[in-house]
Order: sequence, then C-alpha cells, then structure tokens
Amino acid sequence: MSSEVDKKIRKKQTQLFEPKESVNKRVRACISLSEKYMSPDDFDNFIKQNREIFTTLVIELFQNISSHLKKGKISVSYKDATIHLKIIRIMYRHYSLDELKNFDLYQKVFDNYLKIESHPELREACFNTLLDIILHYGVESTLTSTFIKSINIGQLYDNENDFPVNKLDFGENCYCTSHDQINQKEMTKKFIKIFIDLIKTPETFDKLYLLLEALLSFIYPHFADQANYKYKQEHQINFDGHSSEVELFVLEELKELYTSLVVDRLKKRPSFILFIKYYFNHVLQLEINETSSQVILSVIRYFSNLILLNPLVLEKEEQVLSLQTHIISSLSVIFDKPFSSSTVEVCMPLATQIKQEILIIAKSSLSDILKKTMKEMVLCCIDYLIKQEKTPIVSLYIDLLIILFVQWKFGSDQWKLLKDDLSKYYYNENVIYQIGIKIKHVVRIILKHFYSPLLLENTDDVIVGSKKVERSTHLETIEDIFVAPSFDESFKEYLPETDGDKALELWYNFYYLFEGIFNHSLNESYEHGLSLLYEIAITFIQSETKLFQFGILQANEKILKLVDIFGQIFFDSFERQNQTSKTTELLYRFICKLINRSYVRFNNEIYNLFYEKVIKGFEIIPIILMEELYDIVYNQIPGYPLLIPYFVQHLKSLSSDLLLPTSNPNRNYQIVLLLSSLISVNENYPSIVLDLSNVNKLSFEFNLKEELSECFKPLLEVFKSISCQISLIYSIAAHIIFSRKINPDFNIEKLLLMIIEKIEVENENIYRPACEVICELASFTKYFTINDIQFMIKRLIKTILNPQVKTEAIGCVFTALTEWVFSPSFIFFKALSPEITVDLLNAISFAMTLKQEKKTINPLNLYRASAPECAEIFIQTLLNAFAFVPSEKGNDKYLSSQIEGEGSTTWWAYGNNLLSIEERKDENFCRMIIRNAVGKSSWNVQSVSILDDIGIPNDTCVRKLSVKDIITSAPKEKIEEKPIDPHENKLRSLINQILDQEPDFLDWELPNNINKEEYCNELESLKDTFENIQQQIKGFNENKIEEETNKIITLERHEIDSTKLLIQMLLCSTQNIDVIGKSNTTLIPITPTDKFKTLVEGLDKSCVRSFHKIGLIYVKNGQYDQFDILKNQEGSPAYKEFVEGLGWTIDIETHSGFVGGLDKTYLSTGKNIRYFADATKEVIFHDITLMPTVLNDDQQIIKKRHVGNDYVHIIWNEADTYSPKTISSQFNAAHIVIKPIGNGLHKIRIWRKQNIRQFGPLIDGMIVGKEVLPNLVRETAINASYCCSLNISPDDYLKPYLRRTTLIQDIIDKNKGSSKTNFYSTLSIITNPQTVTELTDKK
Repeated sequence: MSSEVDKKIRKKQTQLFEPKESVNKRVRACISLSEKYMSPDDFDNFIKQNREIFTTLVIELFQNISSHLKKGKISVSYKDATIHLKIIRIMYRHYSLDELKNFDLYQKVFDNYLKIESHPELREACFNTLLDIILHYGVESTLTSTFIKSINIGQLYDNENDFPVNKLDFGENCYCTSHDQINQKEMTKKFIKIFIDLIKTPETFDKLYLLLEALLSFIYPHFADQANYKYKQEHQINFDGHSSEVELFVLEELKELYTSLVVDRLKKRPSFILFIKYYFNHVLQLEINETSSQVILSVIRYFSNLILLNPLVLEKEEQVLSLQTHIISSLSVIFDKPFSSSTVEVCMPLATQIKQEILIIAKSSLSDILKKTMKEMVLCCIDYLIKQEKTPIVSLYIDLLIILFVQWKFGSDQWKLLKDDLSKYYYNENVIYQIGIKIKHVVRIILKHFYSPLLLENTDDVIVGSKKVERSTHLETIEDIFVAPSFDESFKEYLPETDGDKALELWYNFYYLFEGIFNHSLNESYEHGLSLLYEIAITFIQSETKLFQFGILQANEKILKLVDIFGQIFFDSFERQNQTSKTTELLYRFICKLINRSYVRFNNEIYNLFYEKVIKGFEIIPIILMEELYDIVYNQIPGYPLLIPYFVQHLKSLSSDLLLPTSNPNRNYQIVLLLSSLISVNENYPSIVLDLSNVNKLSFEFNLKEELSECFKPLLEVFKSISCQISLIYSIAAHIIFSRKINPDFNIEKLLLMIIEKIEVENENIYRPACEVICELASFTKYFTINDIQFMIKRLIKTILNPQVKTEAIGCVFTALTEWVFSPSFIFFKALSPEITVDLLNAISFAMTLKQEKKTINPLNLYRASAPECAEIFIQTLLNAFAFVPSEKGNDKYLSSQIEGEGSTTWWAYGNNLLSIEERKDENFCRMIIRNAVGKSSWNVQSVSILDDIGIPNDTCVRKLSVKDIITSAPKEKIEEKPIDPHENKLRSLINQILDQEPDFLDWELPNNINKEEYCNELESLKDTFENIQQQIKGFNENKIEEETNKIITLERHEIDSTKLLIQMLLCSTQNIDVIGKSNTTLIPITPTDKFKTLVEGLDKSCVRSFHKIGLIYVKNGQYDQFDILKNQEGSPAYKEFVEGLGWTIDIETHSGFVGGLDKTYLSTGKNIRYFADATKEVIFHDITLMPTVLNDDQQIIKKRHVGNDYVHIIWNEADTYSPKTISSQFNAAHIVIKPIGNGLHKIRIWRKQNIRQFGPLIDGMIVGKEVLPNLVRETAINASYCCSLNISPDDYLKPYLRRTTLIQDIIDKNKGSSKTNFYSTLSIITNPQTVTELTDKK
C-alpha cells in the first residue's frame, strides 16, 4: 500500500517539477501532495528543499491568472480561486511576511478575493486564511488593515452617517457574484463572530487581542483614545457610532467572551473595566425608540446582573466598587440628552422598566456607599426630568426614591437629609403629588390601626353597632362623605396595611420632609408643601370629628397630636414675610379648623395665639374666616365673643365684589348661618356688649342688636340662592324676637319691611316662606306693640295692592293675616283703626276680584288656594273671631256637636256660608250660628227689628250688645273691653273717610269691568243709601215706641249698635265687596230635607285646624343605639321643664281633640299624651317617655311605630352627638336636635332631607336660652311638619278649608228653598244699593 502511495507521490512531484506541464496541473499536483499524500511535516520539508521551484510556480500561477484579467477584473472559476487560496496557505508557512508581500499572488489576488463583491464562500475562506496568516506572523499593521477592510465593519450601520469613519471596504469589483446579491451586513457579522470564536480560545487570545482592540477602535474611536490602543486609524473621528443594532451585537459578542475560557485573561486587560464603563455609558446615550429601548434594557440587565447582583471578582476590590458605582450612577445618563430629545410617550415605557431594574438592584445587598450612589442617581434623574417637564416620569421616580428609603429602612437622619435634596423640587406639583400619595397610604394605615376601621369604609351605609357614616344635611349642599385616603397599590409591597407601627414611624419620617417649610426660599415650593400638609391635616381633623360623631373617639397615645405636629408648622408659618394668596388662605383655614371643634379644648396660650392671628386676618380674608368660623358660636369655643364685632363689621359691608370663586358650595350659606348664630348671643349673654365695649382692641363703636339689624340687607342683596334667602328671612324673624325680648323699645320696622319685601318677589320658594314667617310671628305677640302690628298691616296692604305681586303671593299674605286674627291678646283687633280697617277692606275687595292663576300639573300646587279663596277665608276668620275663639284643649267642635232645634230655627245660605237663626225664648236676644270654611261661630244678637221680624215679644229689658257678647272665651289671655261710643257711627265714619280719600284708595287697578267714574258715583249713592237706611231704622224704632208705650225698650236706651253694623258690613263683604254695585246676592232661605241634618253633622265633624304629629325623643348621656333610646321612661329635670313649655300633659281618655293615632280605647300607647292647640292647629307630640316601655320587647315596637312614622323629630340630646339616622325610618325627614350646654343654654342643630325646603324660626347653629326655647322649637317643628307635608303629602295644604267649602256647597245645593225678602236678606243691602227701594217698599 505504501509503495503505491510512494508511486503517486513521486508522480505528483515529477508533475510539479515538469516545466512542460501547465501551471494549473502543477498547482493541483502541489495541493494533492499537501492534502492527500504527504504529512504536513514531510510536505513542509519538501517545499523547503525545493523552495525555488515552488517560488517559480507561484510566479507562473499569477502570470496565468493575469491572462484572465478583463478590464482589470480577475475572471476565474470559484474552484480555481479556491486552489489559489490553498497555494497562499502553503506560502505563508515558508516565507517571511515581507517575502510574502512581494508575491503578486498575495498582494493582488488574495486582496481581491477579500473584497465585498467576492463570492461569500470564497470571501469567508479567504478571511479564515487571513486569520491564519495573522496567527502565523502575529499582529502587524498591514495585516490589521487588511483584517479591518475584509470585515467591512461599516456594514454594521444602516446609515453610513452613523458610522464614525468612512466605510472600510475594497473599491474594485471582483469576478464573483454581484454586489446586490450579497447581504453584506450578515457577512460582516459572520466575520466578527468567526474572529470572536477564534479569540476566545486560550491559545489564540493573546495573539489576536490587538485585532480586538483594532476592531473596537473603529466602533468606539473615543474609547480607543482613552484606552491608548496601539492601532490608530487614519480617518478623522467626530463622534462614536450610535446604532442600537450594533450595540446589541457587541453585547452578544461580549457575553460570548465573558462566558469563555479567556474571561480571566480578559479581566486582567487594563482596558476591560474602562470598556465596560464606556460601553455602558455609550449605550445609554442611544436615541430613544422602541428598538433602542430594548437594547438599553438588555445592557442594563446584563451589567446589573454581572456586576451588582452577582459577586464580581477582580484583582482589586476597589475596582469592583468603582465599577459598581459607575453602573449605578451612569443610569442617570439616559435621562439627560436621550430623554430630552424624545417625547414623554416614547420615554415612559423605558423609564418604567428602568425603575423596575433599579428596584431589583435595590433589593440586593448593597453597601451604604452604593445606596448613597443610587439615591444621588435617582435625584439626578428627577432633576433632569423636572427640567424637561416630563411630568408623569417625575412622579414615577419620586415614587422610586421614596420606595428606596422605605425599603432600606432609612432613619430620621436620612429623611432629614432627603428634605435638603428634595425640597428644591417642591415647586414642581408632581413631586408634591407623589409624596402626597405615599403619605396618604401611610395615613390610611394609621387610621385603620389607631383610629377606627370604620373610617375606611367610605360609604353612607356603614354601620358599627348603630353608628352610621352620614353626610351632613344641615347645610345648603350635602357635604361630601368622609373618604379615607386610598392605598397606593405599588407601595403595598413595601408598607403593607397590616403594619401599623411601621406606618406610624414612617409618618414622622415623612413629616421631616416638610419640617420648616415656611423657611423655603421659593414661594411656589412653600405653597405646594403647605397645601399638602393642609390636605393631610384636614384628613386627621375630619377623622377625629367623625369618630366623635360615632361616639368612639378615645384617648390613644398613638393618635397624632395635631396641635403639636401641624399646629406648630402652620402657626410658625405666619411669621413668613412673603405669603401668597393661597398660603394665606391655607394658614387661616387650618387654624380655624383646628381650633373650631366642639369636642377639643386647648390651653389659653393657644386660644390667645389663635384670636391674635384671626383678628389680623380680618384685614386680609374676612370672607374665608366667616366661612370657616360659621359655627364657632355653636361650638362654644372659649373666647369667641372677641370675634363678634369683626364678624358684624364685615357682614355689614359685604358685597359681591368680595366673594371670590370658591370650591365650597356651602360658602354663602355658611356665612348666613354665622349671622343666624349671632342673633341669640346678646340674649344668652346679656353682658357681652359691655364686655366687648371694654376690649381695647376695638377701633369702632359697637352695639350688637343695632349692628346685626344692619347685616341682613347686604346679605339679602348678595346671596341670591333660595336657601340663603329663606334662612335670612327666618333669621330676621328670630332677630326680632330676641331683640324685643331684651329691649321692648327696639325698632323692628326695618326688619319687618325686609321680610315683607320678599313677599313681592316672583319666586314662590321665597315669597311663601316670607309669608310663613309673618304667620309664625303671630305666636310671639307679647314682643309686639300695636304700632308694630299697624305698620305690618299697612305694609302688607301695600303689597296686596301692588299689581306686580303674584296672585298666589297675595293669597299667602291673607293666610298670614288669618294667623294673626287669633293671635294671643287680640292685638290684631286692637290695631284695626278705622283707617286701617277701610284700607284692609279695600285690599280684600281688590284680592277677591283677582283671577285665580292657572294651576300647574305639579302635584305640589294642586291644593293651593287662590288669592280670592284666601281673602274669603281671612274675612270669615275675622268674623268668627268676633263670635268665638276655640278652646286650647278642645277640638274643632267649637260649640256643640248637636244640631240646632228644628222648630225655632231658620236656615239660610249666604255665599259660602251656612246661617242658622235660632229663637231663644229663655233669653232676650236670638242666636245666629254661622258655618263656613274656617269653622262654626255663634252670634248672640239683639235688635228691635230682628226680634219683631221673627216674632219674639220684647217684654223684657235687653242690654246693649258688647264685646263680651261677641267674644265668649279667650283661654289664658286677659281680654280688655273694647270701648264703644253709643253715639259714634263707625260705619258712617268709614264711608266718609273713603269718600274723602278716594283718590288714594283708587291708585290700585280697579277690578275687571269696573268703571272708575261709575264706581265713584256708586260710593256717593252708597252714602245716600246708608243715610236712608239709618232714617228708616230710626223710624222703625220710633213707631215701636209709639205703639207699645208700655214696653221697657225706649229710643234713648236702644239705639242701633254701630258695632253690629260694622260686623254686618264685614259679613256682607264676604261675597259682595268684590263686585260693588254689580251683585245682587242676598240671603237665600233653605228648606231642610231628610238628609239635611246628616250633612250638617258631617260638616260640624270636619276639622278646620291643621293637625301635626311630631316625635319627641329623649337621649341620655352615652346613648347612641335607637333601641336603648326608645326604652327611656323618664327624662331629666331640664327635659321635663322643656316639654312642659312645649305642650300640655293631657289625659287621653277625657281628651276630645286630635290624638295623632294614639290608642284612646285600650290605652296601649299610654294614658297621658302631650298636646298643644290654638285656633289654627293641633299638635300631638309622640313623647317616648310618656309611652309605656314593654320590658320584653327589645325593639319597642309600639314606640317605634309612632315615632318612626313622624316626619319631624324633636330630639333632646344629652349624649355627645346624635345622628339623624339613629331612629331608622324612611319617614323621618326633619330633625331638630337640642343639646343642653349648661347655664340654661342649648345648641340647636337642624337636619333635613334634601327634598325638604328650609324652615324656621330656629336656624341651625343657634344657641337658645330656656325661656324662649319651647315656643321656638314648637313653631319650628310645626313649620317643619308643614314643609314635609307639602313635599311628601301635598294634599294636606289648606285641605281643611277646601273640604269644608265643598261640604257647605253640597248642603246648599241639595236644600235650596225659594227666595223670601225679609230683614235677614237686607244684611247685604249695605253694599248693594240697587235693592234699597225694594227694601223701603216692603218695610
């Protein structure tokens, strides 16, 4: 076998040496010897021995190749080119480098095969040959240059402008595949990978390392300069290349090296650490886009893992620390230029992921130095981001910074240092916002652990025991429910909600961030910091207030001492010279909220400081102070009287210009409540004016009652909302009562005028409450004089006659006057001078001619009486008042439930009146009973003509009709005799007055179809008619005397009573005054049918007074649960004194009036009831202390059944707080809570549902003394009941009047008889002159 090989070797050698053979054959023979037949050593020895022959062969080979040149291009087959490379491989083993360079085969052919146009496989083979040559000769400049050119490193960059130098490739074209069909970038990457695979072996690393440096010199030329690499490129370097793809490629190859066997050698290279630092920074400066973001993240993750998360071993420990510090600090590089040239949307995803990488690093075992470095790095990032105004990312890294401090458990010293670093950014809202989120997270945990978990529920329906979270309904707009701060989900991992102690500790650390905020040089930073502190402080204040409302605020050493923490900052901040409008507002708002709490008391030093600041504040922000301190009187804050003069001074000068925009929807209403709370101060503390006048600080004169009177007008002009207007109207009424209680001579005309002027507005929601206030004042007549009433009546008449006033408003005026008719002491009648009476009749006439306004579809308007109806009800009430006043303790059956006797009684219909005249044989005069819409009244009448006409013999002496005859009963009131001059004819005087003052009385518009001239003529005719009637009546009396001279009755003793004629005038006016001279209405006799008696009985049983059921609840100290409250069987002495003034205690078995659903038969609701009544209303108080307590009934169903169904509750509360939801029911719509505070004083809190309009006269926040408390509470509760009925059951409005009118018309329609002219029909002739002739003839 060997002999055959030897033969072939000799053959090939012979062929190699034979000159006659072609060059190609000789070359192939040489290659065969090298590859097939001879060992490397034998072949090398063979070439050495025949070196000249081989040299000749190489020269001839190039000459042969040159014969294939076509226009400078080598055109050979791929197979031949491969053979050429094999020859070159043989050559570099037997020639020196210089010798090799002399061969054209190497210089021209080899270089050509390395060009980019070459066939990829040929080019790769040629590149591998080049690497072998370099390994053989070592790194040399020309070889290095060929290496760089052959790699064509510029192809790594998509854009040649990205590459720091010109493209390094060969310019000539080769014979192989065209340029466009070769992926040059992939070829470049492939060559580099080939090189890296070669260099990562220990045998080649040192030999080829300089090539690595050369390669890096072209990618990172600046780095090459820093590293002092030997290889220098000739091209000018302006910048280092930036390509995400290149950086990622470098990273992958770097990973290859770092995981190879040469890693230790690599670490020992001086430029290793430098390159990592340089490369890391270089990558972080890439332009931000989706691709580069992924590269940046890959680099950060790799080096973080390599250098920070895993132990890095270098020759020196300081090298490791230096590298770690560099990696951490360099992270801020990307936030500089790269972020500044990109949008927030582009940067945000990358910033978020970098934050997560930082958090991963932070969880590792970092040294204090590295923690400090990371903190400074994050602060640097924040600085860049704030300057670039990348708001969302700023928040992201503030969040990161705080998390780092929490995660590393930094102590107070570190947090104080952080304040120095971070406070310079407080001018940025996002910095403050993110800090605020973390603080709120901490606050929520503190509230849960050290306050109450109930605070975290954030709902109206939360119940702990019987305690509920509710929103305030005593203000104009419902206050927002207390909402505890939310958790920051990203923060839960670092501060779980279960760790209360850690949260408390962290809270104080956060506090250090704002300690001394008032010293900050930037106003904007100071403002933002103070705003956050204010928000947090208010959260704690609201939490304490809510717990107080729950009755569970207990002493806890871990509950924050708000005065010590926030009070210090805010009070100290007043010393700052430069305050913005916002900080000034926050400072004053906070100290007001801090001090103005009823359940907290401070030392005198704090109160003195507080009042000192607030008094100065009135010069700057009086509106805000009044808004914040609106309930300071209610809260009874020590020293509050010091502020009263300042309150009043600014209330008097209030104007719309002073009311800046506010986020508080209740601001205006709160200022109104402030004024309302001041009304009772003088009455409760009589010495307060004297005390205030002695205060040296006052620079102005001050009279509380007079000054308060001046406050209402500006507030009425400025605050136009309905709720403010209504509250002010009721406040004026309360001011009248309290002022007159102190000083009976206090002038109230201006105050009355303000109320009456509100009746003249178009808005029903304002004029109706104004009329109700006039009604309510009728219950406090002991504070009024006759002059007051006369002024009020005159001004109301002017309102009635005002053509601009709405018809329904006029109706409300008459409803108010109706209340005054039955007012105690009958002061209304005492005020009716002849002049006022005429004017009043004139106003009634005008009102009765008005057309009723078209009723709307609104059910609330369905049962509202019109002006004519209300005027008729008023005059009927006026007439009835002459005849009878209802008993306080009776019911609507005024006289008797029995119907008049049939034999001696005649029945008459007169408009909407039903009259009966009954013969009284045992008395000297007859009795006339009138039934109308307002009730049933009795008249005992004496008249010669009347007695004769009905056939009653006048055989006894009859005294004159007097007031005692007209007014039969006046419970608990002393009735003064009304003097009557028997020779004075009042009616004639009135008519003369009308004629004298006719122009004045006709200023108002005459009724429709009434001609002014005809009207004046009729008045003249009326005067003549009256003269004729007087003469006829006088003649009747004279005839009687002549014919019956033996009778006792004489002319001198029995002149016709002028008072009776006035009453006749009023009676006739009921139907005729509206159509003077046009109507011919007379008394119509009624013939009773079989059902007549039944119908009349039904009429008598129908009520004429309104009924009210009101819950009366006593709450002991410490009671919060409704069932505990309902079990109360007896109240305190103060409560008993109060309820005795509220109503009478009556035996229900003997009571004949309204019982409010209580059990009169079986007495299951108790034997005694609490009751009140007057001429217009009856009230039952469902007093839980009077109802029996069932011992085995925990829910007290009997009491709950009645109290729970009442619209209005009066609560006497001796506990800390009372929630309107304590007695659970869907009907409880209004609550009047009375809180005794000692010294006979009581706090008033008014709660109402939002659909219930405001009521009075008590206003929320008042302090009321015990003397006036029962009456004020009763009137307020009745008004509240009316308001609730109006909204919930609108058919209750005026229903008794309308029901009775319907019943009367039904009786008249079913029992009419034929007309018969007699004296009774002449009662209407006084205002009906057309019938005078007929009367004269028949008489």
